[in-house]
This record gives sequence, C-alpha cells and structure tokens, in this order.
Amino acid sequence: MTDNPAHSTWLRDATAIAIGLAVPAMVSGRAVLQGIAAAALIAVLIVAWRDRTIFARAGAAARSRLGVVVIIAFAAMAVSIPGSLDPLRSFEAWGRTLAYICGCTLFWAFLAGDARARRLCQISLILGTCTAVALVVLAQLGVMRPLNIVRLQLERVSHYWAFKEPRAFAAAAACLVPALVYLALPMRGWKIVGALAAALGLVAITVTTANKSAIAGLLALILAVSFV
Repeated sequence: MTDNPAHSTWLRDATAIAIGLAVPAMVSGRAVLQGIAAAALIAVLIVAWRDRTIFARAGAAARSRLGVVVIIAFAAMAVSIPGSLDPLRSFEAWGRTLAYICGCTLFWAFLAGDARARRLCQISLILGTCTAVALVVLAQLGVMRPLNIVRLQLERVSHYWAFKEPRAFAAAAACLVPALVYLALPMRGWKIVGALAAALGLVAITVTTANKSAIAGLLALILAVSFV
C-alpha cells in the first residue's frame, strides 16, 4: 500500500467512495453516473499527480497481455468508422470508449495500490447498490415517490413507469451482479449479506424490467460459469 500524505487522505477517501457509487447512481439517470465518474476521474488525476506510482501501475497494465489485447481490439474498431452510416457519430462513440478505457484503467491503478481506498470503494458499492435496489423495488411495489425524487420525475406517473424507467439501470445491474458476488466471497458479517442481497435484488430488477439484453447477459454469465 502506498503511504498517503495526511493532506491527501480525504481526497483519496472521497475518490474511492465516488468510484463505488458511480454505477449504483445510474438509478438516478445516466447523467448522474457520468457526473460522478467524471468527478472521480478528475480526483484520481490529482492524486496520481502527487503519487506517480498510479501512472506507472496504469502503464504496466496497458503493456500487459490483457492490455495489449484490449488496445488491439480497440484500434480495430476504428477500421469500421469510415464505412459506418454515421461516421461522425461512430467516431464520437469510439472516442468516448477510449475515455472509458483510460478512466477505468486509472481507477484500477488507484485502487490497486491503496487498501483503504479499496475497502471504502467496496463498502460504498454495496451500500449504494442496496439503496438503488430498494428504490426500484419500492417503486415496483407502488411506493414510487422516492424513486421519482431521485430521478427528478416529480409529475404523477403510472405504475408501469416503475418497470419501464429503470431498464437502463438494469443493463448496468447485470454487470454488477458478478462483481458483487465476487466481493461477497471473502467478506463476513453485514457486508456479505448486503452484497448478496444487492446481487439478488439486481437480478430481480433485470427480470422485472424485461431488459432483454441484460437478461441475455445474465444467462450468458450463468452458462459461462457452469463450464468453469
């Protein structure tokens, strides 16, 4: 673990919490997720400027076998841009994906070298996901006001809204399920209960919102695990 200067500990803690809350915050909308992720990225860059081992760790990851494969696959995506129906939009998506890859690599490099940050990130992920699950489940049971408030959907909506509106969140939820199960394995006490409860809740949300791509992803995950 990297020794943390006292004046930067609060920034590291806040960054770790923001990283953990980014995906669960999508229950409030994609813009909220992007805002939190952008703030976390800026904070990571500030921390990395003070602790250059983060950049070194990220560079080592990029030069690893997996990193090279990702870079090659990403570069190959550019070949299809000129032939797409909307090259400018494809280029924008390509550039956005590049930003996501770089950002996630820096997030990993930051967390990999700081045990305290990893712990805070995991706790915020579990608590944030449990909160998001509770908001969606309550809405589907008829108590829609809390979810309406966090999504700034203040006008009166039908009960069907609670099953349609969180579909985008269900796509992210499908990706969180294996992460939460993996986190639960070495945990004890309330953490393992929270992680597993959050994972089960996310599966339920994915099914009840009828997000076909997310359901297909979960089925593919189950199939892949069954062959391991």
